[in-house]
Amino acid sequence: MRISPIYTDRLILQRDVENNIKGEAQPRNHIVLRTDGLRLEGQADENGQFTIVLPAFPASDGINVSLEELNGEGNMVDARELKDIAFGDVFLLSGQSNMAQQVNGTLDVTEKLIKCCDYPMIREFAVPMEFCFDGPAKELSGGEWRCAQGAALMQFSAAGFFMARTLYDKYKVPIGLISTAVGGSPIQAWCSEDSIRELKDYEEELLQCRKGESIGEVQKQEQRAQAEWFERVEEFNFERLEAPDTSFATGASNAMSGSNAINSPNVPEGKIMIPGLWHHTELADFHGSLILERDFRLLQVTEKTARIYLGAIIDADTVYVNGHQVGKTDNRYPPRKYDFPAEYLKEGVNHIRIEMLVYRDTGGFTMDKPYYVSCGGEVCSLSGIWDYKIVQAMPALGDITCFHYKATGLYNGMLSPLEGHAVKAIAFYQGESNTGKPEGYAAYFAKAVEDWRKLLRNPRLPVVFVQLANFADGFKGYRRTGWAELRDEQRKALAIENTAMASAMDIGEYNDLHPQDKATLGKRLALCMEKLVYNENVVFSGPLFAGIEPDGDNLKLRFTQTGSGLLAKGTGKTLRGFEIAGSDGIFYPADAWIEGKGVRVCAGPVRKPYQCRYAWSDNPEEANLYNKEGLPASCFSGKVK
Repeated sequence: MRISPIYTDRLILQRDVENNIKGEAQPRNHIVLRTDGLRLEGQADENGQFTIVLPAFPASDGINVSLEELNGEGNMVDARELKDIAFGDVFLLSGQSNMAQQVNGTLDVTEKLIKCCDYPMIREFAVPMEFCFDGPAKELSGGEWRCAQGAALMQFSAAGFFMARTLYDKYKVPIGLISTAVGGSPIQAWCSEDSIRELKDYEEELLQCRKGESIGEVQKQEQRAQAEWFERVEEFNFERLEAPDTSFATGASNAMSGSNAINSPNVPEGKIMIPGLWHHTELADFHGSLILERDFRLLQVTEKTARIYLGAIIDADTVYVNGHQVGKTDNRYPPRKYDFPAEYLKEGVNHIRIEMLVYRDTGGFTMDKPYYVSCGGEVCSLSGIWDYKIVQAMPALGDITCFHYKATGLYNGMLSPLEGHAVKAIAFYQGESNTGKPEGYAAYFAKAVEDWRKLLRNPRLPVVFVQLANFADGFKGYRRTGWAELRDEQRKALAIENTAMASAMDIGEYNDLHPQDKATLGKRLALCMEKLVYNENVVFSGPLFAGIEPDGDNLKLRFTQTGSGLLAKGTGKTLRGFEIAGSDGIFYPADAWIEGKGVRVCAGPVRKPYQCRYAWSDNPEEANLYNKEGLPASCFSGKVK
């Protein structure tokens, strides 16, 4: 007898509704379920599949369930026991990396908030990453339930945990999280085949992915090329620096990069400022391996543990202090925060060495991140001029085709096995991977919601989604709008019945795709859940644009979700982030002020204003319209009708 991995010890099932227990046994064998004096019986069909329907249970915990498989003679041939089951509220988490981001990746912001955290009644089940193009998968390949305690808590979805903690603290019922988020996944990967065919944009992609042999061959070729790149870059010993090898960069192999251009600088060594991205330096086009070194001085070493902060590095690093390895990271996203024994340090001059790999984009060290060594109360900055030496110049590392990002792949592979599983609501944080083509996102999201509700057999299933955080890819002054356009698509998606939007537009980091303040986000998600799921009379949203009308050379803007009133955060009265344009479409910064539950805007150069937009950039740090409950207004772009 086999049952889905989701039915394991510490399982949390949705309270107050029927729940299905699914599995597989020998065809026509009988299945008996026992729990707390309750006896239920089912039978496997001709294919061996069975479902036993548990009646509704109230919120409870500490329940054990036994399953027995009986043959035609009534003899038991197999048995399973599920221990420490609870009934509470179950939330499906989905989206991409900002929903998948674990608690241990947010500690610079949340460490004090989770100190001594012990929540055995908050539990998470992480669905294994699987994709499928041959139709919906029927079973999960693995997974287990874990409690929000100790080391296990560090692996929880951070946004999910802080949402769950807020709800648990208020309602005191067990909270289950089923996590299906996959970093980098676009919205079309979470849609069904019917939706993809209806919307038409990705039909050809779906057809190509149906060719399983083609996928396997592409993966083999790309994996060989990647292995060749890493073998070559590691072939040259980091200790041999007298004669750097640049032959590979001149065309020995292109490692699937599509180019044989020389990507090495003119000189094999030099000096470079850290932090800083290398776009306007002699290393702008460099890919491969290099070493960066410098000395630093400590007055005394009194503690047992020291810590080094190296911000964020593009792309990979191995760090040594006085010859001792203290940390290693193989991709650009995690914060570089390495703890190490203080005995590696000495009073006076110390030496730090970074062995670094640059894969495909321009390398460097992200600005406005911490760069220092700390030991006890002493902090020594590592910002400044470093020496570098080229070890191995290479062509850019070729991309890997992420087939799990393709249309329907994750819907089939990760969501479909949950068909009919009872959940209270969905929390979804996704959109970053669709900012390159934001138009039409709302339509895809609407179809995805329809698919999820049908799959989970709840046509009014509440869905709470996150409006993208502010972000500028490390370039604070850049004025790009792809993220703003997608945020506006998300705002429009509120037309979908029984949905709510938790904005993260003011809690991002311009230089980090994965902002660490998931505690604030979790509270905002919980507010939305309190409104949609628990029917609480709470202010759960920031102001939402509702209309625009001309008034001479002014525009009057209407808003909903104003709470107890509008607020110009940080300035008292002055609103920032508004722009208006005439019929020519040329936008000018606007003066804006609050009038009752609305806003009035004007700009001297625009005599007959026709359009207005707010927070219309990827990183709208200046935007400061809030309601008095502290929730930010959504960005918008609107025209006079």
